[in-house]
Amino acid sequence: MIDKSSHLIHSYGVDGIFLDISRWWENDPDYSPYEGLLKWAKEIKRMHPETLLFGENSYDALWGIFSLFHERKRPGGHGAALYRYALQTHYLAYPAPGKGSGGIHEYAWNENGLPWERDFPELIPTLSVVEDTISNNKQATELLIERAKSWVPIHPGIS
Repeated sequence: MIDKSSHLIHSYGVDGIFLDISRWWENDPDYSPYEGLLKWAKEIKRMHPETLLFGENSYDALWGIFSLFHERKRPGGHGAALYRYALQTHYLAYPAPGKGSGGIHEYAWNENGLPWERDFPELIPTLSVVEDTISNNKQATELLIERAKSWVPIHPGIS
């Protein structure tokens, strides 16, 4: 996994790596997913210190490993403790402005309103882009872009 990640960084110039289901835990007596993930992250950070490591969902043992998480449905700051160690975005499967598509990522969830209606100041604003996002939904797209440009972290309970 270290070699494949390095290949992506060198060959395609990716500036971040997203690990789906990074919080998965398995009680395997022979292999520790946590130890493997920790080893991978430390090596990638050593070899490519500017690369963003982005995880899906979280638990406290992962907060120092990934710089960024997305959590399903709502801010997952766990009493704001997460924000001492990492940042958080909206969940990537939320729909894009327009047809409501989530692209190829699972299916689009509209549980907390449309992306431009969700206002969680602790989350970095995100914009999903699919076929009609920019051409047919200019106002909503521009609103999300402006929100992202002016975003400053607000983390209740963290001093």
